[in-house]
Amino acid sequence: QLRSESQRRAREVAAAAAAEKARMEQEEAARKKHEPFRRRDEKLRAFQLRSESQRRAREVAAAAAAEKARMEQEEAARKKHEPFRRRDEKLRAFQLRSESQ
Repeated sequence: QLRSESQRRAREVAAAAAAEKARMEQEEAARKKHEPFRRRDEKLRAFQLRSESQRRAREVAAAAAAEKARMEQEEAARKKHEPFRRRDEKLRAFQLRSESQ
């Protein structure tokens, strides 16, 4: 009875080892089969990352250019209205002096 129990365990261990070996061989075959596609996918992903990075860089540059244009426009408007601002300040000061007298 001990011998048959030992033989049964030995068969179970051998069956488990054979199943594990078959699983590993199957995984290796699948890996080899998909290896060319893995390289292609890695190259594609690298290209996508570069494209995404370049797109973000273009967006940042466009935002910076828009901000610069807005600031230049504000500066031009300020310079255009500067003489009138001084005139308005003088007029307001005159009005305040007149009211206080």
